[in-house]
Amino acid sequence: MGYFKRLGKSQRFIVTVLFLGAVVSIFDRMVMSLAIAGIGEEFALDASMKGIILSSFFLGYAIMTIPGGWLADKLGSKIVIVVSIMAWSLFTGLSGLAWSVTSLIIIRFLFGLGEGGFPGASTKAIAEYIPREKRPRSQAFIKSGDPVGLTLAPLIAVPIIVAFGWRAMFIVIAIVGIFLALSYLIIPKRDQLALEAENANHPKLTFKELLKLPRMWSFVIAWFGVCIYMWGFASWLPSYLMMDRGLNLFNAGMLSAIPTTVGVIGTLLGGYLVGTVFLGRERYMFIIAGLFGAIFIYAMYVTSSLAMAIFFQAMVGLFMQAGMGGFWAVTHKAFPSNIIGSAAGLINFSGQIAGFISPMAIGFLITAMNGSFIAGIGFLIFGTLIFMVASIFIKVDQDDNDKMKTAEVIVDESIPAQ
Repeated sequence: MGYFKRLGKSQRFIVTVLFLGAVVSIFDRMVMSLAIAGIGEEFALDASMKGIILSSFFLGYAIMTIPGGWLADKLGSKIVIVVSIMAWSLFTGLSGLAWSVTSLIIIRFLFGLGEGGFPGASTKAIAEYIPREKRPRSQAFIKSGDPVGLTLAPLIAVPIIVAFGWRAMFIVIAIVGIFLALSYLIIPKRDQLALEAENANHPKLTFKELLKLPRMWSFVIAWFGVCIYMWGFASWLPSYLMMDRGLNLFNAGMLSAIPTTVGVIGTLLGGYLVGTVFLGRERYMFIIAGLFGAIFIYAMYVTSSLAMAIFFQAMVGLFMQAGMGGFWAVTHKAFPSNIIGSAAGLINFSGQIAGFISPMAIGFLITAMNGSFIAGIGFLIFGTLIFMVASIFIKVDQDDNDKMKTAEVIVDESIPAQ
């Protein structure tokens, strides 16, 4: 990857560990969608209760996203990242020790609280360590860790579940998270005086002023729509393949990795396109991504062919992840670095509210439709439509506030090499 080679050695290290953090973050939360079948059997749960368990994580996550981004702006990204990974790894392990449905819901809620600080802190880290002109591509590269994590989840977790059960699976991946947290300790903290000198001539945006920016709310609503699709799709795809297409857990898990594998390409492609083909016209790419995402979601459901259903799932992954990769790349163009952690936290807050609503709503819709997924599929399409409409108002080439009219200082290679 050309841009990656143009980063300095220490910057490549930072981008790599942030990428791995994104992979493990998504992996840890998504294995629940694979374990939920076994959990449902053990605790005799219907689809509605399964949806509540899946959604409990997102409530805790949503609560912490804004404070996590704010803390990263105030304290720096490093401490928030390390604490966040250690906390979510602890509660991942405790998920495997749950003794009742209530305990599992509480543990998943606390797990969400632990993980909620990571996205804002990760975005803040890019602004702290990476030169401005390289931040969009770096952000897209790190966000490609999301579909990588979604891809690895079934490939790794399903064999562990089949061989040892869902409880052992949670404990194994908790250990991996702890080792990742320790790797973050190697990253040097940026010198605070140097950071202040970089921004000395640039007006800062306060959190209150951030809330007044129309573009802020365009981003918030657009990401809410994306996450209606994303978390509903990811949470229920394995169950859909088992219940509607007649596959067993192993085959459903393996096939559910296909759209996320293609999504890795889509995420990287989205980060590239918003800086080239759609430069200054980024919203058009988001609209196109949402439109084709909706078309292929519908096609996936109506086709009678399993092979074509898997193909359409892959196309959903390609277009929607391209939209998401480009979306997060654009945040570094839209918001100044002094407040980017808070902006990312606010955007993620809306996404996690959607993540809380979507799996649970789809579970209720499946129950109400006597096991049919038709209403749930319509709900996913509704999310893509929200994304498309909100994207119309994302215009990062225009300034909503005089404080946005700044040229961010390029970060030099002063970070010690690893």
